[in-house]
Amino acid sequence: MDLSLLATVLSLLGISARDFYRLYQERLKKEQQRFSEEQLAARRQAIGEITSRGLHTALLLKLYPDLQTAGLSRFAVGFDGGEDAATTIVGSPEQLGCAIELTEGSERHRLVEVDCKGPDLDQATATEILASTEARGLNLWDQGIYRLDAIEMEPHEVRASFSLDRFMRYRLGIGALLDELLQALIDTELCVDKVFEDRDQFLPLRSKFLPTAQSVSQFGQRMCAGGILATVAILRPDPYDDFVIPIQRRSWSTSDEQGMITVIPQAFHQPTIDPAQEMNLRDTFLRELYEELFGGEEAIRGTRRLRHDWYTMESPEVQWLQANQNHWRLVLTGFGLDLATGNYIFALLCVIRHTGFWDQFSHKIVGNWESTEADAPLVSTKKDTARLKKLLFAPACTRVSIFSLARGLEYLVNLEPAKVNLPGMNCRYS
Repeated sequence: MDLSLLATVLSLLGISARDFYRLYQERLKKEQQRFSEEQLAARRQAIGEITSRGLHTALLLKLYPDLQTAGLSRFAVGFDGGEDAATTIVGSPEQLGCAIELTEGSERHRLVEVDCKGPDLDQATATEILASTEARGLNLWDQGIYRLDAIEMEPHEVRASFSLDRFMRYRLGIGALLDELLQALIDTELCVDKVFEDRDQFLPLRSKFLPTAQSVSQFGQRMCAGGILATVAILRPDPYDDFVIPIQRRSWSTSDEQGMITVIPQAFHQPTIDPAQEMNLRDTFLRELYEELFGGEEAIRGTRRLRHDWYTMESPEVQWLQANQNHWRLVLTGFGLDLATGNYIFALLCVIRHTGFWDQFSHKIVGNWESTEADAPLVSTKKDTARLKKLLFAPACTRVSIFSLARGLEYLVNLEPAKVNLPGMNCRYS
């Protein structure tokens, strides 16, 4: 753990370096014994079985039966005559199914000063989370993040109130909920009913931070971090005459969603240099497009740049988009909350409708996916109908990515029906 990260942890926990070091070393020794190479491999296999059987989703829906009482609907996607693909994304139907084009005038956000509400961090629990993270070889970092306090939407405008917080405050508390859920299923030999019946024992953090559907919906009264998940659709010329959508399989060294399939880019909504100037979702998207899809310099961590938009001057891809505003659009296709984490989710669709972008930049598309025949990183909207359906129903595809992908495809099929072969798909809110 580097010194800057250590200083943040000590400040958050209100503990001296000496006391923390003693607690941390004791816990780290236990966690290293718990997570040997063989045990880590077994854990990955167990998580694979959990996701393939949809056990985490089933457990979450069982834990929050009172969604409608809290004013929340659940997002699902399905095809005519078939079953729905369950997700853990909830919200109002109007916000889950919104369609707001994000232009310079359509986002009007405020940066407010609001103390973080909700339970304080527990020293013992936070130390265990840090030790477990290191023992499993996961990446850990700290930067400022935008916490969501309020949101309003109109047909052509979105207005949100954000306040500043730290990623580590999130990660050492409510940010550990998904890890806790998966570990509970592993400890009970994948028994959903046993975890549910003894949830206070197996899910103490969830009982503390996100116990009810009402606590999910009242995001302004708790730590609510989150970000964007963007479905990028790039037009290809003849003989393809379709759009391609990049996907990725996340590395096992990331701090969350290890080994899961997601759309790309995805990112926490956070500032880099000037919090008052970086609240627009459009800015976060362009930054992450540059970094995640085109292999640009890390724009968040450790940057020494003085301008928050420096990447717009160094990325030919972003420059092309800025110079060709009529040939692409960025649309907010949904806003929701994730039952798994309590996070806010902005689902975006970036649709590039000029083949010049593909001709000029397709060779530069990169990512951290583990490319296999089954997980090819580009999906065609025209010839990969079966694969798109499989992705929408795939347990290994994150629920938030299914939300972004389904809403993006629903918008795209109305915009370019001749280039999307996905008959009978519809998004549902219940």
